Amino acid sequence: MKIIQISVLYIFILLLTTLNTWSQTGKIEGRIYDKTNKEALAFANIIITGTTIGTTSDFDGNFSFTGLKPGFVQLEATYVGYNKALSSEIQVTNAKIVYIAIEMESTGNQLEEIVVAASPYRKTDESPVSLQRIGLADIENNPGSNRDIAKVIQSFP
Repeated sequence: MKIIQISVLYIFILLLTTLNTWSQTGKIEGRIYDKTNKEALAFANIIITGTTIGTTSDFDGNFSFTGLKPGFVQLEATYVGYNKALSSEIQVTNAKIVYIAIEMESTGNQLEEIVVAASPYRKTDESPVSLQRIGLADIENNPGSNRDIAKVIQSFP
């Protein structure tokens, strides 16, 4: 009876510590947009500075990080054609969800066009209609040729 009470108590303590561990994580939600026209930037890359934790924004520019340890973090956003943006330091707590808006400034650089053209001097590899290799064993074993290569060639299609 005493062993059952100890095992139930042990399981209860294990469940409490597991729930306590799960509840000690924070969440960051946010939106990333263009500074000049306030349009959302779809599929921008956002990472937590100094870590390998990252995400991308959705079609509306929204993003979220979950399961973060409480503390101060800084977000870094990158997008093609825009300058890299760094957020101010954000305090992540398990008490509430942190919301941040990140605005990105355009670099003003236009990507150059890419022209793809076929070279007129390049030849394509052509394969012959039929190809047959005749080895020494074929010459030796061909009946009636008596090791005569001309007779061996005539016997093949």
